[in-house]
Amino acid sequence: MDRWLFSDTKGSLEATASYALEQHTGMRLLFEDMVFQMRRAAPPAAGAPASPTGAEPRFDSTASRLLQTAAEDLVPLRTEQEHHASGQVIGPESLSLLLSMANRDALGRFDAAGARESVAQLKDLGLLDGRRLTPEGKKFVQPLRGLQAQFTVSAVGPDGSTGMDAWLGAGAALVAAGPAASALQTTVIPSGSCELLSIDAAALPVFLAKWLPLVPAWTVGQYPLRLAGDLFERRLNEGSAVEPPEGLGEAEARMWAQPWVGWNVEHVHSGRRLGWVTAGQAGPFLATADPGNGDVVLEPEPVSAVWDTLVNFILAAAQGAFSPR
Repeated sequence: MDRWLFSDTKGSLEATASYALEQHTGMRLLFEDMVFQMRRAAPPAAGAPASPTGAEPRFDSTASRLLQTAAEDLVPLRTEQEHHASGQVIGPESLSLLLSMANRDALGRFDAAGARESVAQLKDLGLLDGRRLTPEGKKFVQPLRGLQAQFTVSAVGPDGSTGMDAWLGAGAALVAAGPAASALQTTVIPSGSCELLSIDAAALPVFLAKWLPLVPAWTVGQYPLRLAGDLFERRLNEGSAVEPPEGLGEAEARMWAQPWVGWNVEHVHSGRRLGWVTAGQAGPFLATADPGNGDVVLEPEPVSAVWDTLVNFILAAAQGAFSPR
């Protein structure tokens, strides 16, 4: 068990994490990163609508009816966990040049002469000093030099597609991420460029969860929804205006009306892949293609289960549990 105690002028906050002894090495940094991201919620704005029961939270009326129990409105939590770009913006040629320095500390004279614009951008970002990597630049390529796992992530929805690459190793992760799936209309990242970050290895699942997005939701429904492959593709790319199949129950109709983002995470060296559809407030659905007829089966899963699967997938890949393809 690990315990953290924080104190400020408004009071104290204690956080506790517990795990089996054999999990401590792999999980402690992840829990620590989660705990250190906690913030006090901002006070309600003046004139904001009061909760219907005073001190009690507002409720999600549709989810409450479907679950047959009082279900809190999770929209404020979803807003708190949105991804906001915080890394350095880098162009594709500059990223390729940086990746080429995985096994060298300095560019050759001809390499630098043939990539003047990329060299200039890496200098502006503080990653190069002349033709040599700065201490910050070495920090960024550290995961490439002790590479344990590489992942590609892709996401698609009505607003378009996006993706990211992540390299994990030596206790750190290098992330090159396009616009978050939920921010394609408001992104500050120019087309073709990406957000470049160096983060702690244990923070990679948290970054992925926010970027995808994997946010709190009330998952309702017990039975998978089977869709013809072409209908699934149209719904994913064109949105809820696509005519739904007949016979949907209330839970499935709620899910159909939400904004969809289809996403997958692939371990590059083994080819293993996980795929889901996040249907807004209806939560995530495991997406499985039927090789026999091309149908896609969408099975509702609690967000907590998806989170556990994602963390275990990344941890297993980092530990070399997957055979190369």
